[in-house]
Amino acid sequence: MDLYITAARALRVDITHILQTHLHADFISGHMDLAQKTGARIYVAKSAKCTFDHVPLSEGDTIELEDMVLQVLETPGHAPEHLSYVVIDKSCSDSPVRVFVGDTLFVGDVGRPDLFPDIAQELAGQLYHSLHDELLQLPDYVEVYPVHRAGSLCGRAIGAKWTNTIGYERRFNAALQIKDKSAFV
Repeated sequence: MDLYITAARALRVDITHILQTHLHADFISGHMDLAQKTGARIYVAKSAKCTFDHVPLSEGDTIELEDMVLQVLETPGHAPEHLSYVVIDKSCSDSPVRVFVGDTLFVGDVGRPDLFPDIAQELAGQLYHSLHDELLQLPDYVEVYPVHRAGSLCGRAIGAKWTNTIGYERRFNAALQIKDKSAFV
């Protein structure tokens, strides 16, 4: 967490928002400590029903940060309460330019829905919808920023690159080539 504070100081910016894509038992994000040290608000899915102080978000909500607008997409599948954030940089355009996808989409892979074994089938169906009906509706040029890269257990075949584009993933991501929902699940 101190890494974030140090990086913010080096860039001469303040941490004012902590945007969670999902809550998960396999990591400790430090969001509570970071909020306490910086005064930043924590933003998390309303469906997570968190008991800590936070701003609850749902599909279609927006967050404005200077020249940027972040549009909230509910993208469950890897986790039931998963969110993605589509970024529009108003200083350049009214079109989306990047998307923070958490563990829904990776470079070369998609998030695992089996980390919740009791609802894995349901989550796999939701993941299919989140990918095909939400993220893949974005323009090809939109940059994709996932949380993990190669070596993470949250995917099966995650690539080593940090980022990619929707268009590249649409064309080359093996999981996205499965067009039939039943086959995908």
